[in-house]
Amino acid sequence: MTFVLRAKAAIKRRTPPSVALYHVPCREKKVFLTFDDGPDPKRTPLILEILEEHDARATFFVIGERVAAHPALTQRLAEKGHTIGCHSHTHPILPEVSRVRLDSELDLGRAAIDAAGGGKVRFFRPPEGRWGLREWWAVRRRKLYLTMWSVDTLNRGQGSFEQSLDRFRRQTLQPGDIILLHDTDSKVPSLLPAALDHIRGQGWRVCGLEESALP
Repeated sequence: MTFVLRAKAAIKRRTPPSVALYHVPCREKKVFLTFDDGPDPKRTPLILEILEEHDARATFFVIGERVAAHPALTQRLAEKGHTIGCHSHTHPILPEVSRVRLDSELDLGRAAIDAAGGGKVRFFRPPEGRWGLREWWAVRRRKLYLTMWSVDTLNRGQGSFEQSLDRFRRQTLQPGDIILLHDTDSKVPSLLPAALDHIRGQGWRVCGLEESALP
């Protein structure tokens, strides 16, 4: 990792959770796996099976309209002990929409999760990680954590299966790291077992964000 990347990672670790959750305050050997853009009827069930085989929990940042289309799958995520977070209702770039649309994306997204039996939402991830002061305030007014990530070396669009896994294996994990993945990414079901074997082999627990000590 270059000096610039190390500096950015250090800054994110010092960002207070009340501003944005790039990293969970944690001293234990825990990392927090997250998946965006689902639920996906093809890949999410495969991911659930892999997580169960590895005794791992994750957080799924779901899109409201996809939740409404697949309520049983959303409920299954909750029943399996995973955390469900909101990723908006239709996945717009929030700084580019009106204030009325912003409020609607937050409220309809959470309502869809509630209607599907996904439980109380405490975490929100903005689409594409794009946010500003207006979006932060809208999230905090709803008593949600604006949740980002600290590790994206496994994420889509960053090369082949082998290249992604090699980058991840060379990265030094820190307690409380939040790992970004997408359950709409075709390579994830193949990549995930090897990644989990690597994480668990180094003595880390893989957790959902509800397992953090956040108030």
